[in-house]
Amino acid sequence: MAERFGVSRSPIREALRRLCGDGLAELRPNCGISVREFSMDYVRDLLQMRRMQESYGMEQFLASGMKKEDCQELKRFRRLIQKAIQDSDNMSLRAHMDLDAELHLFFNSLNHNQVMDEMWDRMLQVNVMVQGLSLKDKGRALQSQKEHLVVVECLLAGDVAQAVRMNAQHLEHTRIFVEKALAQKRTNHT
Repeated sequence: MAERFGVSRSPIREALRRLCGDGLAELRPNCGISVREFSMDYVRDLLQMRRMQESYGMEQFLASGMKKEDCQELKRFRRLIQKAIQDSDNMSLRAHMDLDAELHLFFNSLNHNQVMDEMWDRMLQVNVMVQGLSLKDKGRALQSQKEHLVVVECLLAGDVAQAVRMNAQHLEHTRIFVEKALAQKRTNHT
């Protein structure tokens, strides 16, 4: 790789170490480094962790008295999601993914917990890969935005318990879609 890209081995080694550290690649003894294959169990665990972190963030939102700046941000998300639903046919999958990532990051940020934020950062790249599998279908992307809107509306109404339930349901729909996508991917490779 160093020869191919015309650089020394050090930056290549560092990049590969970072990919392994981010969970995107695996170092296999006597085999080298390969792109990580995610098992459905791993995806389930990841989505479960997201559900716990986001639920806690939503509970903290209520416990903190629904801070004005958080409510303003939720209203901004409501407008963006409504526009995404309305313009879904013309919206790129990348735009859906960006909005999805930004919203879930916001849900997590409501926890105001540095350790949870660091955990989220470590999971970020893997989350992006899972998100790519779950939103590669325009129909699922639209349904996901509708689910997001329900969660945001519940939070703005102060019904955190319902927001937590709806977000858990949304993440379960994501899990089902990703499970199907992974099964299809494995079928295509055999």
